[in-house]
Amino acid sequence: AAPVGARERARAAGPARDYGPAVAVHRLFEEQARRAPDAVALECGAASLSYAELNARAELVAAHLRARGLGREARVGLYMARSPDMVAAFLGALKAGACTVMLEPSLPPARTAFIMRQSRMALVMSDADSAPLLGESAVPLMDVGALPAEVARADAPEVGPDNAAYVIYTSGSTGDPKGVVGLHRGIANRTRWMIEHFGLSSADRVLHTTPLGFVRAEREILFPLCAGATLVLLEGAGLNDPDAVLRELAARRISFTASSPSLLRMMLDQDPAAMAALSGLKRWFIGADALKPALVRDIEQVLPTLRLTYFYGSTEVSSDVAYYDVPAAYRTSALTTPIGVPLPNTSIYLLDRNMLPVPAGMAGQLCIGGVQLARGYLDQPGLTAEKFIRDPFCADPGARLYVSGDLGYRLPDGTLVITGRNDDQVKIHGHRIELGEIEHALRAQPGVRDATVLVHHKDSEHPLLVAYLAAGAELAIHRLRAELAQNLPGYMIPAVFLPLAQLPVTTLGKLDRAALMAMPLDRQDAAPRAEAGNALERQMVALLAGLIGIPVDRVGIDDNFFELGASSALMSQFVARLRATQPQVQLRISDVYKHHTVRRLAAALATAPRADPAQEAAPSAAELRAQARRRAMGRPQQTGKEIG
Repeated sequence: AAPVGARERARAAGPARDYGPAVAVHRLFEEQARRAPDAVALECGAASLSYAELNARAELVAAHLRARGLGREARVGLYMARSPDMVAAFLGALKAGACTVMLEPSLPPARTAFIMRQSRMALVMSDADSAPLLGESAVPLMDVGALPAEVARADAPEVGPDNAAYVIYTSGSTGDPKGVVGLHRGIANRTRWMIEHFGLSSADRVLHTTPLGFVRAEREILFPLCAGATLVLLEGAGLNDPDAVLRELAARRISFTASSPSLLRMMLDQDPAAMAALSGLKRWFIGADALKPALVRDIEQVLPTLRLTYFYGSTEVSSDVAYYDVPAAYRTSALTTPIGVPLPNTSIYLLDRNMLPVPAGMAGQLCIGGVQLARGYLDQPGLTAEKFIRDPFCADPGARLYVSGDLGYRLPDGTLVITGRNDDQVKIHGHRIELGEIEHALRAQPGVRDATVLVHHKDSEHPLLVAYLAAGAELAIHRLRAELAQNLPGYMIPAVFLPLAQLPVTTLGKLDRAALMAMPLDRQDAAPRAEAGNALERQMVALLAGLIGIPVDRVGIDDNFFELGASSALMSQFVARLRATQPQVQLRISDVYKHHTVRRLAAALATAPRADPAQEAAPSAAELRAQARRRAMGRPQQTGKEIG
């Protein structure tokens, strides 16, 4: 490609920042432990650790890893429940120079086994509760909670900024997940910028909610601990429960947290009063799903002091490479997905298929350069060479660009806006998914001759994975779903399966996607489906079918909501609409997770306490918004209801 001009380089580049000597990221945490050893570093449930205590626990983990000969670049698994020991294990592996392979305990065992095998990890750091879930394994286990204090101590290895810090697996188009090797340099750059940009201090408290196995989990650990703030772990059972998150936000006096826009939406819909009371909450980090203007409007009305920042990135670029501090004016925006501007020391080019810059205002593929790029894909040099190419716009011969596959354009003020993809990768409820991996899993099943998976949006505002199968009429979909669940996480299992005699093709012999998309979403499932037996069950079935976008006769009262294709955000709407028509029913989103079929939920509601209509009505959303505005303006609360 021809050299790009200085103007184009300036347009693509984030600000240059000199953060001092490049270091391994755990050195930033150690600096805080030296500076304020008695400050509270971590809280989880009733447990609390100072910086000195957490550093000592991490040093013990590191010493045991070194004693086993596991130092720089050694791959060690992390398979643990969310706890102080989990954080100590992650920091300890960094101190030892090891590369942590993140293993989320909620993944199907077969997928975990594949990651352990493919990564060739030397050891798994675990705990007494989690280790049995791994089953029989040839990989040695180390119980982090039972490490002897006496261990041979060795000098810490020299861990540099270009050493590997972690491996995180993402969906792969070839049928198996692929491991991305993240480097200390990129993580440290992002962490230092976040501390600088958001002004994090020792007075701040950051709630960690992201499961292990997602790159933002390490961001939420390192961001507070490298700034001297307090990290608060939300224990595992509450990760998808808006009630649990709201309780923790209030009880722990949280100032920073992160989630998908859909979880934030759920909390707003379910308990605006609790949200309005979170006056100490400064900043909410969001990402993955598209940001809707209505969410910004409703946040401003209920909690006007809260600011939102949208992050864009992926595992291949140290989690985040662009940010958008959402302005209040976005509540009336017509933009689809603005992602803002590049972080310092990174660049985002918009290139055409010849890898040349597109004209101003035109759409191109986002290609990312700078310090935050991962090393590449573990043991996949071909894929690494395809996605991480030489940077033709940089004089440094070792500089690279990550070819993201995302398409977008740049506004005159420099704000980047995403418009779509140029491949089969999709986002479903915040998760990046390669449709090819699902198709590979389907084609491996007995009775399936061919398969393709598409995303439907037309019958619901929520994306729906639909599998089209070339298979015989005898195919049992309920058994097929169970087989897929052995290898794929729940968010990758299609909501709708359509068996066909054969997949349609065009006159040129190519798959006719338009013909597939035009087919009605009628689940051909041979499993018996129980019908509703009372008015409440019939109302739930009709509401659920309408929200998901499938025929009402395809929803049985014993079908799992989430196996039907419901998402957390969709079930939030289900709860809100049901409560609107049944005001006497005390229904919360946590009830949906506990009783995840129509039959079970209806039975639970039938025996639950009813709201007393004689009691004074709770404040309406409008009243709560008015109260929030008065608080923001320093006005006293009124005792009566606001008129108008």
